[in-house]
Amino acid sequence: MIYIQQSWTIIPGKEKEYDNLARKESVELFSRHTDVKIVGAWKSFFNDNIIHSVLALIDFNAIQRFWADQTHRDFRHKLLRLVSDYHYCILTTTGRVDRFLSDGTEAEVFLYQSYDILPKSVDEYVSLVTTEVPQIFQSHAAPRLLGAWQSIFSPTHVVSVLAFEDFAALQIYSDTQFVKEFTEKSLRMVTNHHSDILVTTGRVDAFK
Repeated sequence: MIYIQQSWTIIPGKEKEYDNLARKESVELFSRHTDVKIVGAWKSFFNDNIIHSVLALIDFNAIQRFWADQTHRDFRHKLLRLVSDYHYCILTTTGRVDRFLSDGTEAEVFLYQSYDILPKSVDEYVSLVTTEVPQIFQSHAAPRLLGAWQSIFSPTHVVSVLAFEDFAALQIYSDTQFVKEFTEKSLRMVTNHHSDILVTTGRVDAFK
């Protein structure tokens, strides 16, 4: 599978127009492309205007078909008029902790993270993730891994999304000493780290 991760910020005052676009035209768009699946479409808990999404496609041919579709071109043109910031990344799974992947059903809160592994720390980072992350999932029933991806064009760029039943579960996870220690170690090995707490948008989640 190939994944497209997108992030954008809706211009203040354009929320209603964006909501109508997402609810109506995205429905037609995804109904035309059965080889495109929405892994998730989320908004920042702290700022409703910041949106993140991850799409799963079977291969690069599916991406080309999706981008070449006139309906998608029209949708994208309208979307870009409503946002002040937009970026996307083409990803593949990291292969390090993918066996913990889940469908994330009944999740209400999501932890999004993106960062770049420092070149000098790649081996140390891989060792840390492959040895310590499994312990997190084995000892905590709360977090479910929706995806751990790396950029196809820059494998040191990593994006992950964890799903939690509710805010209480996220808080328990964050306060766990082992998680705190792991986080402290991993942050020493990365740069451009960004994290956000997300909730579903409720607009196109039915296509997940």
